[in-house]
Amino acid sequence: MRDACPNTPTGRPVTTNGCATKQSTILQGVNFEFGTARLTSTAKRILERTAEVMKASPEFALDIIGHTDAKGSDIFNLTLPEARANAVAAYLRQLGVSYDRLRTMGRGATDPFTENNTLEGRATNRRVEIRIRDHK
Repeated sequence: MRDACPNTPTGRPVTTNGCATKQSTILQGVNFEFGTARLTSTAKRILERTAEVMKASPEFALDIIGHTDAKGSDIFNLTLPEARANAVAAYLRQLGVSYDRLRTMGRGATDPFTENNTLEGRATNRRVEIRIRDHK
């Protein structure tokens, strides 16, 4: 098979056609005060490390995606995750990460990581996910 993306950086995970995979991760420990977009002190410490990595790696940017569980109204479940993603981006910007390297979106309860019928499942679904992308 021919490499469809010959300029993929060395060491980056690729699909069978040679194109980089979408790398994403859940920001474990990045939590908020209940029902708000206010970051906890633990979340801020994690984001401080994230900002240091980003400043040392100017070739990549992040999509910051807020999610929630299925409890609450549809409107609340769309607005709160977006506000939380924006809070993460704002804190990273405050720490010196360039504005143009961060995109935010709220997905609400539309993309659950696991089931919503247990306390543990709902807690897991209330998350902030980051996707690494090339900085252009």
